[in-house]
Amino acid sequence: MCYLYVGLGERELRGEGHMSGTNLFSIRSYSVPADADDVADGLVDGIPTLAGKAAANDIGAAAGATTAEQLQGLVGVVPICYGEMYIYENTTAETIDTVDVYKAARNFTAGTLEEFTFEAGATGAITAFADYAGTVTGTTLVTSATHGLLNGNIVTILGTTNYNGAYAITKVDANTYYIVKAFVADDATGNWYKPNSLRASANAAGVYRIEVSLTGEASAGGKLYRFCLNVGPLPTENIVTERFMGTGGDFRVVMANGILTLAAGDDVWLSFKQITVGATNLVLRHVNVNLMRMHG
Repeated sequence: MCYLYVGLGERELRGEGHMSGTNLFSIRSYSVPADADDVADGLVDGIPTLAGKAAANDIGAAAGATTAEQLQGLVGVVPICYGEMYIYENTTAETIDTVDVYKAARNFTAGTLEEFTFEAGATGAITAFADYAGTVTGTTLVTSATHGLLNGNIVTILGTTNYNGAYAITKVDANTYYIVKAFVADDATGNWYKPNSLRASANAAGVYRIEVSLTGEASAGGKLYRFCLNVGPLPTENIVTERFMGTGGDFRVVMANGILTLAAGDDVWLSFKQITVGATNLVLRHVNVNLMRMHG
């Protein structure tokens, strides 16, 4: 049973939901006593009103807060936050650049969003790596003409000898950016992939239930693939799954879910990699990634 308390004066509202005999929710109120600050706080008999102006002693709301913030503070309600992105009837295969290295999943469409933004995916070719430690310790400069990336964007780099992996980049100019990775050598080749992602707004920090489901097929059978949800440049350990994929229209179903704590500005995205040897391209036919805040 989950309780959501809402200030409604001396009145009580109670609602319960049941499914297959299971109590899903119960909503109750508690009274908000009237005081001398009611008018200034926008209360009528202890009940918040939209006309109110937040005062310094509002419960959970600072002076000058917006109406939404004020009401959230006064009634103790954490706003609902959720996000979704999906792939539908895709037929384009994802190239496996490097076996056993995660690659960002792209080609998603934005679903229903509340306090999340949908970030576009992108890709580009890398033509050079250079030592950038003289400017920023422990970094490597990456050259990719007209890359279009911004500070903090997440990319997965593949097809290199020394720099495969996921990074949060820092833009230097229109043709270069750097990654936090010590320079080894100029591999002079490779590709970067920016994932589609769901980005949490300033109000969206909290604990989330996240679900991933997909169907896919490989260009050759008998290949094992792993799928992982990521937050920022880091893979999670609790929302991971893997499966041997079929071929020739033999689509296999993959699912994973778990609970994660997200901070404002976090990017949530999906990655995949082929584990078995012999790079074999993968078609992500249908994919859904969705998240719902459980509490703040």
